[in-house]
Amino acid sequence: MQSLMAGITLGMRAVQAEFPGLTIFALRLLSDFQDGSPFSQHLFNVRDDKLRSEILEGAWWALHPAFLNGLLDVIAPETTIVDGNEDAYYYTSELDFFRAARDIREEALVLVAPENRRKYATQVQVGHAISVEYTHGLWAEALSFPNYLKRQALELTPEQRLQWFEQNAYYALKTADEYIWCYSEDMSWWTGKNIPVGIENALRSAIRKNAVNEPLGYTVEALLQAARTRLKAKERAK
Repeated sequence: MQSLMAGITLGMRAVQAEFPGLTIFALRLLSDFQDGSPFSQHLFNVRDDKLRSEILEGAWWALHPAFLNGLLDVIAPETTIVDGNEDAYYYTSELDFFRAARDIREEALVLVAPENRRKYATQVQVGHAISVEYTHGLWAEALSFPNYLKRQALELTPEQRLQWFEQNAYYALKTADEYIWCYSEDMSWWTGKNIPVGIENALRSAIRKNAVNEPLGYTVEALLQAARTRLKAKERAK
């Protein structure tokens, strides 16, 4: 661990020397340990240091706290780090985004060394991810999630899928500090290859509404809950 930390701090110093004032955008950092994360242990509410260390040993992305603390040890005042919160792909309501943003800013401090907490509060930003594939059911066979989660988009109409994507883009923009990012596979925004019909307009609509502080105007949370209920019923029927 000591050699790892030394390598992290040396690397951070070298990068900052070459690119003063840079922003480091990480797809996932401490956001991996939020409640509801499908991939890792939920550690924000674990207050016992010994128990948290024991849980962390078997967690996915277990070195993320050490990695981030290594960066913060030598972070320059003009450097910014963004936690891209990749788990936001799977959010289904505005509350998911507001809760995650609060928890990444506040609850995640239990994973930050006391001497780095002020730097974390002032130099680590919240970002969010949105996913074309997940909101359109294109990962229905790929993810190791229960069917009622990964196939819920297939229970929606094409128009409702676009609404889900726009909702997530809207609240990602609303709750991020500065950056959000959109992940897509096997499609090209430049050539139009495999772009779902209406997806660009949905994204532009979310951006426009945020820019003028206009309400989204609808919610798809109830639609998604109903979709999950139908899928669970189908599973029971089998």
